[in-house]
Amino acid sequence: MTSPLAIPSMECLRDMRQTSGVHRRTFLKLLAVGVPGAAAAITVARNAGHWLPPRDALHQVVLQELAGFTTWLEQNHVKGFIGEVGWPDNTDGDASDWNQLAQAWFEAADRSQLWVAGWATGAWWEATYSLAMYRRENSEAGVDTPNTQASVLEAHPSTNTYLRGIAVAGGSFSAATDEPTSDFSNVQRGTYDVDYHYDGAETYQYLAQRGLRLARIDFRWERIQPTPGGPLDEAELAHLDDAVASAGAAGLQVVLDLHNYGAYYLSDGRQGVRQAIGSPTISESHFADVWQRLSAHYQDNPNVVAYGLMNEPTDLPTLFDAQTRFADLDSSANGWQADNGGPEVLSRISSPSHGGQFALKIAREFPSAPGYGHMRVHDNGSTIHAPRDLSGAGDTLALWVYLPADTGGSTWQARLFVYGDRRSFDAASVPLQRGNWTQVTGQFTAEALKNVLAAGIQVYCNDVAGPAWIALDGLAQGAQRTPAQVWEAASQSAVDSIRANGDGKLIAVGGYGWSRVPSWAEQHSRAWIQDPFDRIRYEGHHYWDRGRSSFYARPYADELSSARSSA
Repeated sequence: MTSPLAIPSMECLRDMRQTSGVHRRTFLKLLAVGVPGAAAAITVARNAGHWLPPRDALHQVVLQELAGFTTWLEQNHVKGFIGEVGWPDNTDGDASDWNQLAQAWFEAADRSQLWVAGWATGAWWEATYSLAMYRRENSEAGVDTPNTQASVLEAHPSTNTYLRGIAVAGGSFSAATDEPTSDFSNVQRGTYDVDYHYDGAETYQYLAQRGLRLARIDFRWERIQPTPGGPLDEAELAHLDDAVASAGAAGLQVVLDLHNYGAYYLSDGRQGVRQAIGSPTISESHFADVWQRLSAHYQDNPNVVAYGLMNEPTDLPTLFDAQTRFADLDSSANGWQADNGGPEVLSRISSPSHGGQFALKIAREFPSAPGYGHMRVHDNGSTIHAPRDLSGAGDTLALWVYLPADTGGSTWQARLFVYGDRRSFDAASVPLQRGNWTQVTGQFTAEALKNVLAAGIQVYCNDVAGPAWIALDGLAQGAQRTPAQVWEAASQSAVDSIRANGDGKLIAVGGYGWSRVPSWAEQHSRAWIQDPFDRIRYEGHHYWDRGRSSFYARPYADELSSARSSA
């Protein structure tokens, strides 16, 4: 029989914040005899400002996640903003369970002096949306009724140290999120008050009456700046101005939330194509430009307290920074040849080229019946002056590849390889984009680059038929920037553009990868923004469902079960 002191669960310790000294001594005994989970619980409790353990396993997981974020802030001597925190009104008669978790979460947020915006409200949300903290029920124009979550949000109001409020969503409605293509684009932006909407005075007056002092207002890049690098759209700016003015008149301060998930949907004439920041089409300078223009418009507006640079940046590219550029592939005389004496035909072409006057064309005739086929070529050592030790010049090789728009087959991919003195080494495959140059990169170990005899590329497709060709150009070696590093550079550029205006407003900088609190430190090892005004708040988003992604499809009991099994 299990001893009363050897209970392997912390359920017996729930609600101990107001228990007697006898119970507290009992908990210390449990810790002393090594009850599973007790040590972790006391660690979480200390990080959150309590000495007592969380109520249950889900509390423990959630508070650990928040403690990880606040610890990162403390270690980097910076401040934080939870731009979204949400939990359901009711998934299975369990609103009180979710609210107890929310109460514990907000107590920890209070102690860490975090700015917080709950998710969400807005007159256009469906009445059945379970995360709506306030809904429109009787009013024709604005929200007017609290859901169960509102009581927790209102119990933790703004202070002289931090602001509390809610995300008022609608300006980003009917727009794309992270899908590759969409009917939405900078051309097909939707119609105001039909496809999307900014709440007006009724909503903000009601929220102010409930005690809120912060409104995070979303808008879309494609609507506010229909041409990347071009002027702001005056009609869209007027709609956003009206929302900001309504919030300010009611006594709320505004965080402007560029709600684009790290990308811009650029029309190709038929549909919107997702162009991530850092891609050849939407550069860091484009991102800096839109914020320079927004700052110029809003820097003297007293109702705007902060700029939210980007909602949940995700799916950014891996970029290559060249340290060594080898000879351009202007001619087959440069030493490139078909691998293993294959049937590929190499020739010199002037168009297309990438960064030079000429490129190297590789052509091959495949069988008429669709099937797997590849083109594989390598240099014979003259391009990189092999044999050569390349291990000290970066772990990545890169080669530009052009795939014609009318190339048959479905998905074409390419992978780089190097020949050493004893074996060959292959890098990971990279998909090719038709009608454009794709920079194919490959990371290699120091061993693979120690004694390089030749470098090459294999381009392949599983259902190719008939003639096909590609072009190659610009072989280089250097280092890669991860998507998180790409975001760090882009956000720094945006901050610099705002400060260049002399604008000292607070700036909220989200983290890469949906700004998720649980994975924050994994994406960013340190605080990265350099700001002469020292007015940065790093913005995390925190949801407590299994996927930590705001899709609360299961009741509290099921989420608790998952938390127990993963502990």
